[in-house]
Amino acid sequence: MQSDLQQYRQIYQKAISRLMKQEYSRYRLHSKLSHVGPAEIIHDILNALEKKGFLSDARCAIVLFNRYAERGYGPLFIQAKMINEQIANSIIDHTFEQLPQSWDDIASRQRIKQYGSQLPETSQAIFKQQNYLLRRGFTQQSAQYALTLL
Repeated sequence: MQSDLQQYRQIYQKAISRLMKQEYSRYRLHSKLSHVGPAEIIHDILNALEKKGFLSDARCAIVLFNRYAERGYGPLFIQAKMINEQIANSIIDHTFEQLPQSWDDIASRQRIKQYGSQLPETSQAIFKQQNYLLRRGFTQQSAQYALTLL
């Protein structure tokens, strides 16, 4: 049986290895490590990683924001992703304030990327394109903007 120190080192190394590959929220990293050791050791490791600046929900929120905004997703989708990572509402709000976007323009670019530059003419085509943008997390206002301007 492993000593607590050996177990701590092993879990710590797994955590560092994961963080070297990508940014994680505290919640997500905890869930990834939960099968390798006791919760109290994982909790101590996560605290140590946060204290050293290796683990940061704020940094994770920025990465998620940029990743999904660049891929043409809207603010509602991005916010849902952050909530799913159990990032605090205050961090989410701060991220959206810190990294403002023109969601109308992003919605327009995404509509053009998916359907081409010609505006839809039939009500069925308008509904289809609007629904597509809403599913990608844009607001009704941004979806309507994307369907009225070139």
